[in-house]
Amino acid sequence: MSMSNYNMNDKENKVPHSRDADKKRKVAEEAHEARLAHDRNKKNNKWRKVAKETHEELEVRFVAEEEAQRARAYKKYY
Repeated sequence: MSMSNYNMNDKENKVPHSRDADKKRKVAEEAHEARLAHDRNKKNNKWRKVAKETHEELEVRFVAEEEAQRARAYKKYY
């Protein structure tokens, strides 16, 4: 059969779907999922960092308030 008569739309001449295409698509999907997961982790880490800083600030403020209360109580009784 010559190439000029070869019709890609002809059902009997169609090349069966190759496994390579499936593998490539699967690898591409996995890479895409990995990128999405990486972005999610990055975002979560950012918020964890913000929460940690906020927590540390609150802790410092709490300790300072406690010391101030102790100082006021000390002045009151002595």
